[in-house]
Amino acid sequence: MVRTVAGILVLGFAALPAGAQPTISFEETAVVARGLTPGGSVVWFGVAREYGSWPRRVVRRDFTATDTDRDGRDVIDLGRAIPRQSIWVVVDVATGTFACATPPGYPLREVSYERGDLLADPGGAVRRMRRLRSFCEVLVVRAGVGAWGLSVGDGGASDADGLNDGKIELALNSLRRLGGSAATLPQLQAGDVVVLVDPGQMDVTALRFGSLRP
Repeated sequence: MVRTVAGILVLGFAALPAGAQPTISFEETAVVARGLTPGGSVVWFGVAREYGSWPRRVVRRDFTATDTDRDGRDVIDLGRAIPRQSIWVVVDVATGTFACATPPGYPLREVSYERGDLLADPGGAVRRMRRLRSFCEVLVVRAGVGAWGLSVGDGGASDADGLNDGKIELALNSLRRLGGSAATLPQLQAGDVVVLVDPGQMDVTALRFGSLRP
């Protein structure tokens, strides 16, 4: 399926199961995902630094789609050259498998979660996440259910601690739903895919949540 898209504005992490994983490749004006569940839903997530008549702007793209022709393939056609400084993520909603990629010649910078990034309540439920960054683009995907996302800036309205303190804190129930996902995401559960992109550093963290350990 080909889609034309205009510019749109421990911890516990489990290993992904063995088996087919999506892949991402790039054409002149398109981003191509393969290895998807035929006929299934997919979540696209892209963060790009784009240049034009303006000095530079950061563009986030996120949406859900369906592989209606059941070929296990989905294509985003931007109708213009793919921004060189961009990070792309695709998640297969049926399986929770995912891929991250950058265009040829631009490095994919992957970083890990640090201890303390997930904030568990006394009952062990993770309802908040924390990151020592000034800004992050966030995506959470729950296999078989849907996806949620948010842009979070230090001290801004989406920063749960409300402080300019060199870190962001995200309340999961503040994430906005994508497509037909459930209205809110109260907490993480095993198998959730969590993706954070820092558009300042242009790096990505993408992991599957497991279970907290003492």
